[in-house]
Amino acid sequence: MKPLHLNLATILFSLLIFSCKKEDKIGSKSGKKGTFTIDNITYHGETSTQTFQPSLNYSILCSADLSNTEAITLQLTFHNIEETKTGGDFTIMGFALNVPSGKVSVVIDGLDYDPDGSFTLNISNKKISMNNVKNKRIDMNDNLIKHTINSASIDF
Repeated sequence: MKPLHLNLATILFSLLIFSCKKEDKIGSKSGKKGTFTIDNITYHGETSTQTFQPSLNYSILCSADLSNTEAITLQLTFHNIEETKTGGDFTIMGFALNVPSGKVSVVIDGLDYDPDGSFTLNISNKKISMNNVKNKRIDMNDNLIKHTINSASIDF
């Protein structure tokens, strides 16, 4: 029985080590800043990046500074780092474990939202811009929760 536990522990440890690329470990700070407004409340924060294995989806996170009264994070996940850095227009989609090319998944404060309509965001010169993106989700009590990302300007 010991070898089975040892093998399982080795597999889990390997997954933890190799789940992110070395240069893009979870929470890798970019040294860049971003500003976003959700439901008419503006947040300022630092950006960080993540690369997920094996899909190589690439996330850019902007976490509000601690000086805000309410901490919040906006996470945008793209197909891969190359496509993200190339830029262009991306269609906002609902949650996906593997984001397809030309799409972006939006997560507000760790919660997945579906777009409430058809929306895009733009990346130009490693700056993300979006305006008036309406999002919705159903909570655990079957309540419809809606948020509007009034604007976002995030450098990465």
